[in-house]
Amino acid sequence: SKSFGDTFSTSTATFTGTSATEYTPATLTITPTSATSLIIVDYTFQCTHDGDYMGLYYLTYNHSGISETSVEHDDQYGATRAFDRSSNTASNLGLSGKIILDPQTTNAVTVKHRFATTNSSHSTYVNNVESPTSNDPGKGVGTVILTEVAGSVITHTKGNNILGD
Repeated sequence: SKSFGDTFSTSTATFTGTSATEYTPATLTITPTSATSLIIVDYTFQCTHDGDYMGLYYLTYNHSGISETSVEHDDQYGATRAFDRSSNTASNLGLSGKIILDPQTTNAVTVKHRFATTNSSHSTYVNNVESPTSNDPGKGVGTVILTEVAGSVITHTKGNNILGD
C-alpha cells in the first residue's frame, strides 16, 4: 500500500488509457505467489477538473508477459472512471473504487494510475482541489492498496462492456 499527497495536473486529452498521463506517486508493483491469484486494487484520489468537459481516470497494469493494459469501458470514451459535475465550472470530488485484476502470472505486476481530460483547455488535477493559481487551493491525500487473493477464495467474472480485466 502507499499514501501520497503529491499534487499533479495534466491537460492531456485522450480516450486511450495507456496514452493518459501517469500519476507516478501512486504506481505500485506486486508479485503474485500463484498464477491463479487475483489482485484487488483499492484506490482513493482527490480529483478536480476545471471548466466544462470531464476528467478521466484509467487504471492500467502490465507484467513481463503482456504489454500495458487499461481496464476501461468499451465505449468510445473508455476510462475506468470519469468525473464531472453538471455545471460548467469545476468538479471537486473524491474518486475511489475497487478493481479486481486477473493477471494469470507469477511475474511482478505493475499497477499504474493515469489521468486525462476530454479537452486540453481544461486540466485535470489530483490532490489539489483547485488550479494551483486559485485563491482557495485545498490539498488532499490519496491511497492505493494492492491485495493478493487466492483464486480459490473468490471467483471473479468479467461483466459486459469491460476491456482489459
